[in-house]
Amino acid sequence: MINKKTMKRIISSGLIWVLTLGQVLATTEYAEEPESVFFEEQDYSYYYEAVELEKIGVFKGTTLGFELHREPTRLEALILMLRMLGLEKDVLARDDRTSYFLDVPSWGYEYVNLAYEKQLTQGIGPQEFGMTRKVDAKMFLTFMLRALNYNDQAGDFHYDEAVEFAFDIGLIDAAFKTELESQLFIRNHVAKIVFNTLNTPLADDTRTLSQVLIDSGKIVIDDPTKGKDVEDDEIEVDKDDNTEENREKDEDEDEDEDVEMDTEEEEEPDMDDTWWEDRVLTPIMGESEATARQLERYLLSKNPNPKINTSVKEFVQLWIEEGEREGVRGDLAFAQACHETGYFKYGGIVEPHQNNYGGIGALNGNATGEAATFETPQEGVRASIQHLKAYASTEPLENDVVDPRFDMVTRGVAPNIEDLGGKWAYPGYDPSKYRTLEDALRAEDSYGHIILQKLERILDK
Repeated sequence: MINKKTMKRIISSGLIWVLTLGQVLATTEYAEEPESVFFEEQDYSYYYEAVELEKIGVFKGTTLGFELHREPTRLEALILMLRMLGLEKDVLARDDRTSYFLDVPSWGYEYVNLAYEKQLTQGIGPQEFGMTRKVDAKMFLTFMLRALNYNDQAGDFHYDEAVEFAFDIGLIDAAFKTELESQLFIRNHVAKIVFNTLNTPLADDTRTLSQVLIDSGKIVIDDPTKGKDVEDDEIEVDKDDNTEENREKDEDEDEDEDVEMDTEEEEEPDMDDTWWEDRVLTPIMGESEATARQLERYLLSKNPNPKINTSVKEFVQLWIEEGEREGVRGDLAFAQACHETGYFKYGGIVEPHQNNYGGIGALNGNATGEAATFETPQEGVRASIQHLKAYASTEPLENDVVDPRFDMVTRGVAPNIEDLGGKWAYPGYDPSKYRTLEDALRAEDSYGHIILQKLERILDK
């Protein structure tokens, strides 16, 4: 078992992948009622493995964090395996209109179909994938063993003995084997198994899976000095993998940052506290500066096939109109929705059919789909606008309340978009870069500033 407080280096083709398993907090933003979630997550024994996997785009959290206490579903396990194998770019390049299985939702067609075609899954019955079925240790380890090129259909191992076989090849140790056999299987175990799988040799290769993925360009490590939500046009995208999570910086940018870091070390700390009064803030209330056409161009540049239940043209117009009714900047609200939904790709608790664009009601411990559902895209946009107004203003709503959590917000606590860090999202900054939220605010690199970066790019369209 790998010690959590050590570094494991995997060297492949001159590239060193450093997995730092120290006291690093997750950069995932958290929703309302966050503190119990935030501290609870760190108590799980494999939390730091989840953090390291998040850095390479394999293990993704939601607005609720990693949800390590929750049982994973079969579809979640399959999606995670495809990400681990660097196949998500192939998924995103597809536009499947149907599935081999009848119980797969439209947003999962591409994932399940690709896995079926690559013989990574066979389903649980005729035209039944079993997407909501909970995953146990045997099922998940079977997925991982297949990823390591072991073939249960050819007799390399038997499904019922997957745990024992994983132990025999060194994928898990005796202590972890006992844990899997005696405890409920949860996402905490998933993080540990995936971490171990990446550091296990393939059945037909002396290299570990991570070494193979690095050699093939499927894993590209982010520069640790950058935030997790940097826009594509600020960095050079790896030609073999155009997902937002897997990027590499060009040499010139690296050199520039080295100079900036050296300069910072030589300067005296800024003790001037007047920066707070001198800040230029962006009110949430007001008229949209961007047009519907600019919102449309921006969204399609990020996701040509957003999972929304109306046309893109009608969808973006809703943000402008609903924002105007409540006096909320619709362009800011739309930029925030892009951030919260991953440009309407989803993948967490909320499903596309729920028309929920801000994770409203997606609370800690909820299963997939257990969140607020709105009958139409207009109602979903209206709920997001109302929820934002609850934070930004004490003025009454113009429309009837559709946001089920409107009354749970302290009214007017965040009048500016920069104020949302630590309120709408917790902690509201990247703890691996900054010690406190104030440090992140000084650097203009908080949750609210990330949304502002998106807004700036919308206005450039």
